[in-house]
Amino acid sequence: MYANYFFYSTTLGRDVSQDIFIPENVEDLEQKNIVYLLHDSGKIYSQIARDYQLDNLLSQAVVVIPEGGSSFFLDLKYDKKYESFLSDELPKQLESAFLPLGLKDYTVHLVGIGSGGFGALNLMFNPKLTITSTTSIFGKHDLEANLKTYPKLRNGLIEKPDLLEKMTDRQTAASVSLFSDEENKYDQHLTEQLVQNKVSATIHTEYQNTTQDINRILKQLQF
Repeated sequence: MYANYFFYSTTLGRDVSQDIFIPENVEDLEQKNIVYLLHDSGKIYSQIARDYQLDNLLSQAVVVIPEGGSSFFLDLKYDKKYESFLSDELPKQLESAFLPLGLKDYTVHLVGIGSGGFGALNLMFNPKLTITSTTSIFGKHDLEANLKTYPKLRNGLIEKPDLLEKMTDRQTAASVSLFSDEENKYDQHLTEQLVQNKVSATIHTEYQNTTQDINRILKQLQF
């Protein structure tokens, strides 16, 4: 089942919509999973299902693709608090709207592409969420470097989260998979920090940042 779920967000102060895909055999799944699939800046949420192959995800989970603009799924000034929206309001709205599915009993997984990968890693430390696994696909994790490309993001930040600092100072029960370029030293260091902090983390560098390879990655994810 597909639904474009539309409601007024008190967190964002406006109407929002997100794509939701519910497997036909959802009640028969051995493990109940919900995946938040976070898009890259420069794309809109509704492009994800058109640009990428989601069959593998849909065979295992309810898939929710929320809108995040170019926010990196962070809380920004002027009521654009996307992290708060994702960690608090959206789960409650989904539980209310799709109550028969009992979504509160599902294990939660985060999958992010590009800036959505940053958002996924940042969200897995949010105390309002209990995350089982986090996958970042060519994530734009070095926020300081990316602020040069996204000046609106730089001007809108309430605070500037440093993922390396979070990886060192905070605990998470989520397992982490990073798909990255083999020359990306930041991601390699990020993985090392996670492992040192006793997080189950792996980095994969055998793929290229292309639609074809992103689809290959999406096809192999298991929850």
